[in-house]
Amino acid sequence: MSLTLSDIKTKVSAHLNDTGKLIWSDALLESAIRSALLAIGRVLDESLTLEGLDGAAVTNLDDDHQHVLVVGAVAYGLTLRATGRFDDARAREDLPDAMASWASAHMARFQVMLGEVKAATHQKAATVPYDNWEWEENE
Repeated sequence: MSLTLSDIKTKVSAHLNDTGKLIWSDALLESAIRSALLAIGRVLDESLTLEGLDGAAVTNLDDDHQHVLVVGAVAYGLTLRATGRFDDARAREDLPDAMASWASAHMARFQVMLGEVKAATHQKAATVPYDNWEWEENE
């Protein structure tokens, strides 16, 4: 079964305890998912797509990275909400400091997971991820 935008939005909403989408709008969730997908794509050095997001017809994200996408989308969603940049250009003073801490903790977790994805990708690669350096002792 192919992973879709709807599947990821459902999982992200569940992680945010907002399955009714009363707090986290579809537009905010899609923006957060897009940001997480782009971050994973940068690590993998690929252009990733998710069926239903930005008109994509297919998903080319490995199932192994589905949880990373969900954690990343939660992190970006919390960050967008905590900073208020999605609705308003100013920082939101009405949100508690706990929201900012929660966003920061999830983003740190996502960054660790991206490092793990990168390490796993390098371990599976048939070639080294850097150029050989020619070394001549006698020169």
